[in-house]
Amino acid sequence: MDGDYSRFSGRTVAAGYLATFYKGALAAGVEQSALDEIIGGDPASLTIPTRRFPAAGLLRLLDLAVAQTGKRTIGIDFGLNLRPGPRIDVIYATTFCHNLREAIELNSAYQPLIQQIGRTRLVVDDRGARLIWTPFWDAPELMRLFTEVAFTGYASIGKWMVWADEPPVRVMRFRHAAPPDLSPYHEVFGENVEFGADIDEMIFPRGVLETRLTGRNPEMVSRMRARLDAMLQVLDQPGDVIRDVRAIIATRLTHGPVKIDTICTQLNVSERTLRRHLNQADTSFGEILTEVRRDLAQIFMNDQNMSLVQISDALGFSDQSAFSRAFKNWFDQSPLAYRQALSA
Repeated sequence: MDGDYSRFSGRTVAAGYLATFYKGALAAGVEQSALDEIIGGDPASLTIPTRRFPAAGLLRLLDLAVAQTGKRTIGIDFGLNLRPGPRIDVIYATTFCHNLREAIELNSAYQPLIQQIGRTRLVVDDRGARLIWTPFWDAPELMRLFTEVAFTGYASIGKWMVWADEPPVRVMRFRHAAPPDLSPYHEVFGENVEFGADIDEMIFPRGVLETRLTGRNPEMVSRMRARLDAMLQVLDQPGDVIRDVRAIIATRLTHGPVKIDTICTQLNVSERTLRRHLNQADTSFGEILTEVRRDLAQIFMNDQNMSLVQISDALGFSDQSAFSRAFKNWFDQSPLAYRQALSA
């Protein structure tokens, strides 16, 4: 069912996330020209990590996939294709969490970086662990496809991360009406699937939340959280060029120094064009780099698990002395004095 998604105006999804749906739709036989029209032209733009696309476009892509394939449960297929990977930072970060509880809570906290179509929250009570989905449009039938994507994604990634066989879902409850064929739902969620419920939720045993993840890495989680915090700060800032430059810097700093030619490559613009855009916004690449480093420095300094050497490296400084000079210029005290004040 093709809906009017104008109420999602201003809401966006990440390029890496949309790319998963684009590839899945192509594999399902959807016409590429129709998909390219939805994303606004060049599919190569889906490879730019900092690009954001209208959320309504993703919802229309799902409608198009149903229309061209005739498969009403194609949302389940898309959900099964979701996997953790560096192109989707938030989902990738969950793989380093200590246990499933931390992974779910991290995903919920940074979910707007993936998509701004709805939010999930974790509730633990006498019924078990309840993963509740709330779309930003209270229209169960029109949001059916993406709701099924969201829960199938959780079940699929949870199976990949934690459980070897079937996910231990006690009850899967959907607000929308039941489709003619329930077998795809039973394959993913088990036999206890309800439709026409008063809430969209997946219920599983509370003990599953404490399942330790094999890839747990506290230091990596801390670094990823800092990156995600910085990305959240710029997500809703006005000025597409400045936002994109800040986001690329925040993403790439932990891999080493960031130069303007790196930004130009990511944005597919010439250096002259980028400098002109920044000048029109009364800023420069150097000023934005300094701002991002300063903001990240404050986040990193509050993480007692990171040493000053690690922070210097994560901010792309050539050595710790260069970091110390910059830090003192920003905050009128040395990094060591700043951290000692935090511990006092």
